[in-house]
Amino acid sequence: CDPASAADVVDVGVHSAGYSDGNEVVFFAGGKVLFAPMARGISGITLRPDASRLESETFDTFVSEGADKLQAFLEGLESGTMVLLGAMDEASSGLTPGAKAALRSCGAKLSDKIGWRSSYALVGVKDGEALSESVRSEGEGYAVAYAQTTVVKQVETGKPLCDARVAEPPVKGYMSSGNLILDAGCRYSLWEREA
Repeated sequence: CDPASAADVVDVGVHSAGYSDGNEVVFFAGGKVLFAPMARGISGITLRPDASRLESETFDTFVSEGADKLQAFLEGLESGTMVLLGAMDEASSGLTPGAKAALRSCGAKLSDKIGWRSSYALVGVKDGEALSESVRSEGEGYAVAYAQTTVVKQVETGKPLCDARVAEPPVKGYMSSGNLILDAGCRYSLWEREA
């Protein structure tokens, strides 16, 4: 066991509603909303190992250009990446065979059942299985995909110190369990003076 990380189980999921069933899509992890776009089509997010949001995007699959972008996004994912996908409003009209194949590459088995204003939700893994998937026809209500996943909470103790005296010191990153994980791969050593 690596003392610099700790495993935990987190709930992840997608709540989807087509136009006639609520017209929304919400992505969540660990009891927190990660992304709630307000746009037509299929939206997706990818997760980091600690279940925080890495990338998020909405693809207007009402038209084939949006489906082509969805396909490129999913085909570009690294194998093993957890991806959550959900439909809002109308997502089927422009959904191409290539986009459906890309959904299947993330474990989807119900992509051919996505119809006019359907609700659709997927928690999947690139080049793996669907952890959860749901599709509901227009008028049948929400589609919810929910799964539990083991995540790693990172504690950055073995990383080199950042050079804070340069013109533009590293500051970009994300929060994991109250710690700032810098994209530059370094860490800062902070302390407080006694009063």
